Amino acid sequence: MIKHYGYPNNILTIDKLVIESKSEDLEESGFMQNLAKKIYSMKEVSFHNNPQTVVWNKGVYHIHMNFFYDEKGTQLVFNKIKN
Repeated sequence: MIKHYGYPNNILTIDKLVIESKSEDLEESGFMQNLAKKIYSMKEVSFHNNPQTVVWNKGVYHIHMNFFYDEKGTQLVFNKIKN
């Protein structure tokens, strides 16, 4: 990626939990729904610190690479920025 797109603008990992909210909803049909929302602050790290997200902002496009270490997965998102 670096060879093709250059160095990323941000290399980030989770710093701390900022907000956590939970809600439960029981519908008339008997269906129970539990929702949880967590918002974390992020901090800059190096590649050696197992980042959660690597971001490239290169003018006409935006690239997000997300790492899921527990699941051994990676998500890569390319977005073209509209003028």
